Amino acid sequence: MARCKGEGKGLLLDLLKPDPKPDSNTPVEKTWPSSPQQLHYHEMDSSDSEYSFASGALTPTSSDDGVVLRGGHPPWRGHGDHLVGIVDMGSNGIRFSISDLSSPLARILPTVLVYRSGLSLYDVQFDPDTGEKIPIPKSTIDAVCSLLGRFLVICGDFGVAKDHVHIVATEATRAAKNSSELLTAIKQETDLDVELLQKEDEGHIGALGVASGFLEMDGLVMDLGGGSTQITWIISHEGNVRISGRGSFSFPYGAAALTKKLDDLKKGKSKDDANYAVEAFRKEMVANFRDAYARLEVPDDLVEKAEREGGFRIYLSGGGFRGWGYLLLHLNQSHGNHYPISIINGYTVGKDQFQNTEKLKEVAKAAKDVFRVSDRRRAQVPAVAFLVNVVAEAIPHGIREAHFCQGGVREGYLYRQLPVLVRRHAPLEVATRQYAPGSRRQLQRLLESAIPKPSEQRFPPEFGDHVIDAFTNVMYFHMFMSKETASTAAIYSTSAGIMSSTHGVSHQDRARLALMLQARYRGELPPRELEFRDALRSILSPEDVWWAQYLGRVGYLITCLYPAGKVSEAMPKILFSAEWSQSLGKKQDKQGLVLTISLQKVHDDPARFKEALKDCVKVVEKAGKKKNWVVQGAWGMKVKVKVVEEGILGFVFWTRQSPPSCEPCITRILSRTLTSRDDIFRARVRERDGKFVITGVVNTGAYMNDWMDFEAAHIFPVSSEEYFVQRGFSRRITNIMGECDTGLSSCQNGLLMLSNIHQKFDGFAFSVNPDDGYKITCFDEDPFRIDGRILDPICRDPSGDEGASDELLRWHFRQAVLANMRGAGEPLYEMDFPPRTDMIGEILGGPNASKRMEAELFSRLVGL
Repeated sequence: MARCKGEGKGLLLDLLKPDPKPDSNTPVEKTWPSSPQQLHYHEMDSSDSEYSFASGALTPTSSDDGVVLRGGHPPWRGHGDHLVGIVDMGSNGIRFSISDLSSPLARILPTVLVYRSGLSLYDVQFDPDTGEKIPIPKSTIDAVCSLLGRFLVICGDFGVAKDHVHIVATEATRAAKNSSELLTAIKQETDLDVELLQKEDEGHIGALGVASGFLEMDGLVMDLGGGSTQITWIISHEGNVRISGRGSFSFPYGAAALTKKLDDLKKGKSKDDANYAVEAFRKEMVANFRDAYARLEVPDDLVEKAEREGGFRIYLSGGGFRGWGYLLLHLNQSHGNHYPISIINGYTVGKDQFQNTEKLKEVAKAAKDVFRVSDRRRAQVPAVAFLVNVVAEAIPHGIREAHFCQGGVREGYLYRQLPVLVRRHAPLEVATRQYAPGSRRQLQRLLESAIPKPSEQRFPPEFGDHVIDAFTNVMYFHMFMSKETASTAAIYSTSAGIMSSTHGVSHQDRARLALMLQARYRGELPPRELEFRDALRSILSPEDVWWAQYLGRVGYLITCLYPAGKVSEAMPKILFSAEWSQSLGKKQDKQGLVLTISLQKVHDDPARFKEALKDCVKVVEKAGKKKNWVVQGAWGMKVKVKVVEEGILGFVFWTRQSPPSCEPCITRILSRTLTSRDDIFRARVRERDGKFVITGVVNTGAYMNDWMDFEAAHIFPVSSEEYFVQRGFSRRITNIMGECDTGLSSCQNGLLMLSNIHQKFDGFAFSVNPDDGYKITCFDEDPFRIDGRILDPICRDPSGDEGASDELLRWHFRQAVLANMRGAGEPLYEMDFPPRTDMIGEILGGPNASKRMEAELFSRLVGL
């Protein structure tokens, strides 16, 4: 018996083996993956049943009776409170999954286990001889109960709490003649209630599932299951998802249902009569979809965009549409075509390909094998083609492009549980954070500084910050490999490697990151892989391709300067700055950019930065050589790199922000803990620190819950929550506490202070500089003798979820500089109001009365 040994009780892997089919001698193939990140069990020669689960850093060893896992433990171990089991009882099959919604990876809905049964609840409801609708047979109900009972055993083995297991059913169960009998049997077998989604709810969950697969999106959404199809509109931005106030409209036009309907219309009729019946039905469907579109009340901005761009973007989910997408993928990967990415989520095609229904019907009929398209899906292709033609005719302004989505009921059900703050995180950055170097924030800013600020020219907006952040996170991952393998492994990492299973990443972002990583390893590829590189380039604009190879080369330079990914905790030794130029080249008449590398001028440089830069500079400048530009369109620009020695003052990185002389200091008042949200904040800061983190004074009364004289201080004030969100700080918080929480109440925004010093911190009288070894700097008198001390390590964990955020400490330090270093500084506010004092009168009679009154009121209202 195969056993998984980690920490604690072993995990029985034999529970994960597919049940043998009756009268079948088909063997079960057990194979170890090439990467320790995933372990897959596949039933040979079967597309109906597949098991896979992420195993983490485990290594295989042999035993007398099979394979044993040793050396570490699965990443979900200890996450029982965040494991969620979902059963999606669809029309064409039943899907079982366990997902881990623990921080910090919750946004990408990590899968612990997923498998599928091919049992169709739709097909069994029709008599095979007469075609008449019948109740679900008793044998099928028993089979469903057996599958569910087995899943509960597996959930128990993984440590999933029973109240975290959800059974969700859709059209086939809802429309069954004996639906109540099936639901009662399931309740008796599992002691769980089935959540029977109504038509509108099914569309709502489906839309959320689609939204989970994209960073941002807007357009129409359709979900094509076996028994029904739903349509609505969607706008997803910054984690907020909007759909029609009418929900979605559902029709009995699922892939299986439509196949049967079209067959029934033709049965027993002459060719002309059959065509007449089908045409009448087509007109009925067109009318229904046009009516649905009108009643959905599509927002004017979406309609105007469709008019301007030549049609709507349409996002397609459900097995029927995914099968259509795989057929299109087959076309684009055969007969001399080489589309590079074989992941359905994020795959996009234009109007002409999407609506070429005759071609796809021909492919489904003629091709011997089509990747991820079963025989059942092939049989449904004519019905899906019929639906595509109807939708293309019915939707005003037409369809501009089709986006295929992996998200369905499972993803929508899970995504619904995530707070908005988690939803707005970029999946690519979240997925790569686990590989980040120790100084990832400093390295990210260094890379960003190699991009000139917008002027008449600008950096492509599609190249979002999340791609640059992800590149910084992962640009050290393949450095242990040899020169002959590093570039190859890196260029495949986003589509077939460590990031391939990341949910929510577009194909274009996968291509951008892959090309950046390939260039970071000097771009050396064997001839076989050059074709793959060119295929990745083909799905991007020439401009994007050029920037990818330029930034990849800058990444190479950075890793040469900081091979361990660790920037000195003292003052920064290197800064980048970049600007556009119109006078490059031998004749000084070429467009391009100038990258200036500023080195700290020192008498002794043990790191030998200047020497290390010599060859690296040439690598970056080669990005400006025409031979390294994309041939198609010949897009590119010259690059000049200058190395200068200067005095770098440190403190904070001022790049990309306004000069300190003109930037306003935020209005700050004493932070208070008034709400239940702040009670949690205070408890978590106390639990983490247990001491005054500036001097190290320990609270010896903590074991009696005596916290007199110790207070949890907010680094960023609660009175400026809107500013906190606007400036993007909430995205940097990975440890949140509730759906409406912006991150201000995270322990990452807190430090444990003594009450008499807390007020000084809130007033910016002293601060902590994370870029100078977490040194304490006093900007006022220092009666407590804390200047020059180092912040206690107990509250520092830059790469984790519990430590105080470097980004917020850096902000606080900057604000302290602004408040204290401009002339007479910012005004100091009275915060000690004795009993019976006219507080409002005191505030209104003091400096900046309106700003301070607003801050005081907000601090009392926030969280209520």
